[in-house]
Amino acid sequence: LRALAGCLARTFLRRSDVACRIGGDEFAVLLPGAEATVAQRLAGRFVDALAQHPFDDARLAQRFGASCGIAVLRPRETPDAWTARADAALYEAKRDPLRRVRTATD
Repeated sequence: LRALAGCLARTFLRRSDVACRIGGDEFAVLLPGAEATVAQRLAGRFVDALAQHPFDDARLAQRFGASCGIAVLRPRETPDAWTARADAALYEAKRDPLRRVRTATD
């Protein structure tokens, strides 16, 4: 998980972005001021790069995959509603191996 977070932070995030682990193998990335298309491109590049990047250390040598759910914060939306929409998009992405990045639409 540390190697994955390091790859994400070093390769894809701006200084203003924030990445954090929210539990288990799930991370949240906040992209202040970014539109959905920017988040979609970043997530797609991250998923592709992660699939190609070998994480080698003494305990582990394998490749990883990722699924991404995206939700743009709406005006007056509560944090719980926002994260619920992102989580729903994430689980939709996990169910579709051909489209690993999904954006909340509801």
